[in-house]
Amino acid sequence: MAKTEDLRSIPESDIITVLAEDIDFKGSIHFKSSLMIKGNFEGEINSEGLLIIGAQAKLNAQIKTNTLVSNGDVTGNIQATSSAVLTSSAVHTGDIQTPNLIIESGALLNGNTIMHSKKKSIPHSETNPHSHNAASKNTTEQQKDHLKDSNKTNQKI
Repeated sequence: MAKTEDLRSIPESDIITVLAEDIDFKGSIHFKSSLMIKGNFEGEINSEGLLIIGAQAKLNAQIKTNTLVSNGDVTGNIQATSSAVLTSSAVHTGDIQTPNLIIESGALLNGNTIMHSKKKSIPHSETNPHSHNAASKNTTEQQKDHLKDSNKTNQKI
């Protein structure tokens, strides 16, 4: 797989399958290599490979893929097991789970991000927004406690 920096400039000729601008598609897509969507898609995408969303594309989808490069407009949650790149033209509304996220200046992201190490699988409890909020609250409380302890130490010095 290409380095993350190279993902933004993969030539279309290197992509195995391209759904052109004039295609409107609804349903489920499953693939193992690479796919570029340049048109409109609504549904579900499951992939072990590379998904590239073209600048004119509009997707309303739940996406699970290894690597994502988005140049277009996506509404829905994304789970990218390797990395996700939102280029400067990308508009994303929904949550993103990935160990490696690049958001270029100009991209719009309206949603939550959940970052984890590549070695750690994403447990079902992390995909539950209620358990995520509980985990965030516990982490926030731990951070506050750490700051209080740190401030007490600084005051004693």
